Amino acid sequence: MTTTVAPRSKIKTGLEILFPDKFRAGRLYDRRVSKLTFSSLESGKTSKEYLQKLESLVEDYSGRNIIFIVGCARSGTTWLQQLLASHPRARTGHESYLFSSYIGPQLRAWGKELQSRRVDGLGLGCYLKEDEFLRTVRLYMRLLMSQMIGNLQDDELFIEKTPAHSHYIPEIIKLLPECRIIHIMRDPRDVVASMLAASKSRLGKGWAPEKAGDAARKLVGHVNAIKAAEKQLSANQLYTIRYEDLISSTEEELAELVQFLNIKWDYEAMTKAIERNNPKSANQTATRIPIRGEFHTITGRTYAHASGFVRKAKPGSWKEDLSLTQKIAIWRVARKVMAEEGYPWKYPW
Repeated sequence: MTTTVAPRSKIKTGLEILFPDKFRAGRLYDRRVSKLTFSSLESGKTSKEYLQKLESLVEDYSGRNIIFIVGCARSGTTWLQQLLASHPRARTGHESYLFSSYIGPQLRAWGKELQSRRVDGLGLGCYLKEDEFLRTVRLYMRLLMSQMIGNLQDDELFIEKTPAHSHYIPEIIKLLPECRIIHIMRDPRDVVASMLAASKSRLGKGWAPEKAGDAARKLVGHVNAIKAAEKQLSANQLYTIRYEDLISSTEEELAELVQFLNIKWDYEAMTKAIERNNPKSANQTATRIPIRGEFHTITGRTYAHASGFVRKAKPGSWKEDLSLTQKIAIWRVARKVMAEEGYPWKYPW
């Protein structure tokens, strides 16, 4: 039997169809993956062999150069992202929802199917072993992350900030065991006040609760999810920082955080970054968060966040911002978590 080998120009891996902009002259825009050029295919190897080699590289990736910032929305997550992204060896982007909308639900669906213990079975568990499923998800994840980490140099970090990832830390650690997670905590009363204000603006449409009790429940959910995940994390994986401390002692707090991340930052450059990202003037001078991909094509926007995204950035402003009715609603929902997190509130006034 004679086997016909396709001409070199005709050989496909399938990846260039999904990600045509990642290929140039047969190479992925990824320094690690680009080592797997079409030369292996040109010598007679198949697309399947190419993908198997790609899988082996993906399985080696453990997340050592990606930092996840988590915490409830309006807790200072964006400000912290801008501060860290000011480092000359840091890169960042807009909220990806990578695990909260894409990877995490798939992992949970797999686990739920296996836990159902149905005699006849349902779902992909009827076709794949767990190691096969996880290998496939890792490959999928790595391709989705190509714009985040694909071009990073060895000493560079990517700063990813998606508040909803607070609920998916176990899934993040499962696939990226060497990543670091930074949790920023803010006085729940100020967080709720900020969410209520955001709900009245275009920026908060679709995610910011309009009622104080609902906003408090949203925050409590974030805090409890992170606390539950702490048991799976080592001391060098999770760093918690208080918004109030970052406001009052920005240089000291940021210096300690940089030490935790094991990166060097020239003092003068760091202080300039702090000044440029001062919340009082951040709407005009802050480090910008880039937008790429299809949203850039649709909207024409290159950077995230319009003017007005940063509010007062003043700890304790909840006292003037919230009505007594709103304070009582927050107290009923969040007082236990507040006490546990160092924000005791005996009475709601």
